[in-house]
Amino acid sequence: YRQSYARARRLKTAPAGSRLHRAITFKLGRTPRDLQLCEPTHGGLLVPRGLRRLVAAPYIAPAAAGLPAAQDLPELRPYQQAALAELSEMAEGILSLATGGGKTAVAKHLMHHLRVPTLIVVPTLALLQQWRDELGQHWPAELIGVTGGGQDGAGRPIQIASVATLARRGAVLEPGGLLLLDECHHAMAPTWRTVLRACEDTAAHVFGLPATPWRNGLDRQALAALIGPVVEVARDDVLNAGGIVPFEVRRLDTGFLGQADPTLGFSSAIAELVHDQRRNELIIETARWEQGALTLTLILTDRVAHAEY
Repeated sequence: YRQSYARARRLKTAPAGSRLHRAITFKLGRTPRDLQLCEPTHGGLLVPRGLRRLVAAPYIAPAAAGLPAAQDLPELRPYQQAALAELSEMAEGILSLATGGGKTAVAKHLMHHLRVPTLIVVPTLALLQQWRDELGQHWPAELIGVTGGGQDGAGRPIQIASVATLARRGAVLEPGGLLLLDECHHAMAPTWRTVLRACEDTAAHVFGLPATPWRNGLDRQALAALIGPVVEVARDDVLNAGGIVPFEVRRLDTGFLGQADPTLGFSSAIAELVHDQRRNELIIETARWEQGALTLTLILTDRVAHAEY
């Protein structure tokens, strides 16, 4: 698996001598040409979780007890029910579902189905709070612990932890438990692999929840080897069931012609862009016009001051 191929492709389009070109060149210099997932150990070879089905790996029995039943779980759409049924028959796997399709809802039903101690690993502190709020709707707060951002929730039946904290202090999961990896498209990073390795002998189930569907085949193959086979839900199934809504993209010509060269000074170019009065007025008028037909208008911009304006 060539870990550096995407950066090498971007390097071809980056202007020579630009900050982007220098940054990609620096990262390529630190990126190994080959990514080796197997590790020699004690005269043998340790293979990642996703390849266990190809070798004689020991079976890890689920914990006899650990997590009470959930209360008031959301009703699943047909495509979510189908994904849940498939995951429930697996020891490890990855749920590939369109953004907004309800991966968290499927994960909550999966926890309710398995009823074992659960460790949820997330990449950011913001996701710690989001998961705690979500799970707090269905399980008592005293069962949920948060580890990361100065908090230590070890020992609870449900643990939500940041990957950086776990990689530093060591991941702990009760034997026979469930390991959930949120935004698992990051799992090739050393910190994530450290956590996976720490739970190798205790997790009866390992499931990954990527934030977005696959951008290329290499991502899919490598993550499947690391975590497990992919359960993929077709985008059309989500769309037809009302899980996501169709959208139209229209590009508006603002007539803006800046003086700053973004390849030499990107920040200066953005500053010039957001201060263009004619362009700002067009954004405001477009938002006002669209508001007559829509219930919500969201304006995204690169600068806080621009959003306040």
